[in-house]
Amino acid sequence: MQLLPRTARQIARQGGLPWKGAASLLNPAVNIGLGTRYLGQLAMGFGSQWLASAAYNAGASPVEGWAEARGTLPADIFIATMPYRETRDYVENTLAFSVIYGWRLHGQPVRMSWRMPTFGGLYQPSDHHSPRVSVRCQASDRLAQGLPASSREVAESRSR
Repeated sequence: MQLLPRTARQIARQGGLPWKGAASLLNPAVNIGLGTRYLGQLAMGFGSQWLASAAYNAGASPVEGWAEARGTLPADIFIATMPYRETRDYVENTLAFSVIYGWRLHGQPVRMSWRMPTFGGLYQPSDHHSPRVSVRCQASDRLAQGLPASSREVAESRSR
C-alpha cells in the first residue's frame, strides 16, 4: 500500500502498531496493516468507500474541500467532476474492482448504489446482508478469468 512515512507513523502510534521508521513500510505485514487501518479510518470519517478512496489518493484536505463545495451532487457526478484526474481514475477503478472482486468471491456483487451513498451517512462495510445483484457472464468472460464454463456456454461463445 502507498503510505507516506508521516501518515504511517501517525496510524501506527494511534493503533499501537509496530513502527521503526520508513523502512517498516517495506515489511508487507506492517504496510498492509497500517494501510488498511488508514483506509478504514478514512471510510469512517468520510462515510463511504468511494470518498475514502479519493482521500487516500488525493489527501483528506482536498476531498474535504470538494465535499464542502459540492457535497450536494450525486456521487457519480461528484466523482466525474473531481479536479484531479488521477484521483477520478483511482476512485473509478476501486469501485469497478470492488464489483469484480465481489462477483469473484461471492458470485453476486454488492450493488453500486450501496457503495455510493449520499454525503453525511455512516460508513457501512459490505457484508452478507448487503444488497447484491445476480450477474450472468458469458463463457468467454469466465474462461478469460480462469473460471469454469459449461460446455453449452463454450459452444455458444464459439458460434458467435
